[in-house]
Amino acid sequence: MSTSGGRDNHHNRWPASLIALFAAALLLAAFLLAADRAAAIPPEQLPAATIVFENGGRIVSIKADGTGRKVLTPRRAKTMIETGIRDSDPAVSPDGQTVLFSRDDDSSGAVDRSKLGLFSIDVDGGTPTQIRATEEIETLQLTTYTGGFAWAPDGSRIYEVEYIVKLVPAGWPYAVRTRIISMLPDGSDVKVIEVGKTTFKNEKPSGDLWIASEVEPSPDGSELLVTRIPMNGNAQPRIDALDLSTRKSKVIEKSAFDPSFSPDGQRIVFSTTRDKVNESCYEGSCSSSQQLYQMDADGSNPRLLLGKIQPWSFAEPDWSGDGSRILLTSNKASVTTIFGDEIWSVEPDGSCLSRITNGSPASESGSWGLTPDTSPTGCGLGMGSRGVAEVEPPAKIADLEVTPLWLGRNFGLLLFSDYFVDRSNASFTYWDCSWFRNRCPATIAIGSAHACERNLEGELGNGAYQGMVRRKGGLAVMTGSGRPSLSTIFLADGREVWITSPWRHDGKATSRAWHMKAIDHLRPYGASKPPASFGAPVFAWHTVHTARVMVRSYRRTQSLRKAAVRAGIFRAGMGISFSYSRRAAQAWLRFSRDLARLGPVKSVECRRWANKPGTIDVRSDFRERIQ
Repeated sequence: MSTSGGRDNHHNRWPASLIALFAAALLLAAFLLAADRAAAIPPEQLPAATIVFENGGRIVSIKADGTGRKVLTPRRAKTMIETGIRDSDPAVSPDGQTVLFSRDDDSSGAVDRSKLGLFSIDVDGGTPTQIRATEEIETLQLTTYTGGFAWAPDGSRIYEVEYIVKLVPAGWPYAVRTRIISMLPDGSDVKVIEVGKTTFKNEKPSGDLWIASEVEPSPDGSELLVTRIPMNGNAQPRIDALDLSTRKSKVIEKSAFDPSFSPDGQRIVFSTTRDKVNESCYEGSCSSSQQLYQMDADGSNPRLLLGKIQPWSFAEPDWSGDGSRILLTSNKASVTTIFGDEIWSVEPDGSCLSRITNGSPASESGSWGLTPDTSPTGCGLGMGSRGVAEVEPPAKIADLEVTPLWLGRNFGLLLFSDYFVDRSNASFTYWDCSWFRNRCPATIAIGSAHACERNLEGELGNGAYQGMVRRKGGLAVMTGSGRPSLSTIFLADGREVWITSPWRHDGKATSRAWHMKAIDHLRPYGASKPPASFGAPVFAWHTVHTARVMVRSYRRTQSLRKAAVRAGIFRAGMGISFSYSRRAAQAWLRFSRDLARLGPVKSVECRRWANKPGTIDVRSDFRERIQ
């Protein structure tokens, strides 16, 4: 139909099919817009998983992304030389609320063992609770020790390995009884699962030659993986499967330890030294770096976790509750010493290896807590914050006659790692690197004592003298330059400071410039920064006297042997006789001539036997006497 002066009405309408298509397009656009808006709003982020680990004799927690570090057992850091109470081997309960740990005391002398043993603490910290004490019965000479322990999968019980050691009067083990027990979380209702006994006669064991050391329950609670260590010979530890219903045990893997089940119970990750990485042997006993393997739950199909043998150590695996990652301890970032151990995590297929902790002292024995999000901040060696040195030197350093020198808590990428203090000297080691391996410098140790310690004479006697140079107001005497170490002795302010590094690092000779840089950064312990200059060098008078006689005698006899003997370098003393060494005699002669070129030097008379000074104001007329 049409109207006058107008167009047909149907020309002003859309076809029904086109309208439907347009409506569908509008709906699709609206849906896509809503989806874009939803994607722009970040989903609720799961909290990062908690990890608990051992750090210098303390129990510490941290998040899987490296944040939120917290000390749970707040004690001063433990080092390798100083002894005392040590907390170790944390294990988080299945509900993530409680941490088991072992407390021991390696102090010399009498130890109150009633305050040691198996403890628990809230995952957020607080006061530790003793679950089971170790014991010592002097009349029977019996001592109880805590071995490995683990939570039952439902958290209802605790499994523990317990050692009862009987000693003979001389202190040697006579018999060791091993028990695998279970108990309620408060230490009550103890049930014995397995008992073993090993006896010794003339230091030769008999009885049970493979004793339990660690336990790991299967996720269904039907069996325990038991790590057994050999009591005879140099065999490696092995893993047995102990059926909890029949109490029968069978070997599932030789040369293996530290097992951890996957949450589904289908796989086991474990440590081993079977590949003999970095193997070293001494008096018939060998050790090597650990590698991580996976195997099926029945012990079949073993394979390397990281795909190939690595030059570093990987140990102490712990599978997360959601199965997504595996914790481990490794020295990958600082391979040179045990002080470089840190906590890492990796995916079960060996990918995305990431460092979580970074600091000194070493971090070890990681245990997963609740695992909502096990993700690290990224993959690779460089993950983790810049390292923090937490080892605390003892207060008795302030009582030393001469304040020792050190490099502070950090020296470049190196972290203060350990110390040694006795009545007259102190040493500080920097053996942990805060970054990844190919950027780490050679480790370094700094020792300080009074000049009367005469370590310089010992280096000269080894024939290690390389020259001397003035530095920071003092004198740097360059000594050892070959296996096993590079050493420099710095004399200043009446101190004798020795600086030592490995003679080679990362396949290259360690540079003497590294020690010169260390001298520039030396400071008295307690000072916030290095001084602009130190005082003049002071020698032990005996060193100066020996050098003077050496030069005079050689000038007169032209015989290196006669001059060295006349100077008393190889004279017998204190029941020790030193044979002639041409290398040592040459070192002394070269040192003597270099010392003469310095001009007048200060020296100190040292009391015999005591190695303590009588005065430090004795001035030597060395140069005038030899000219």
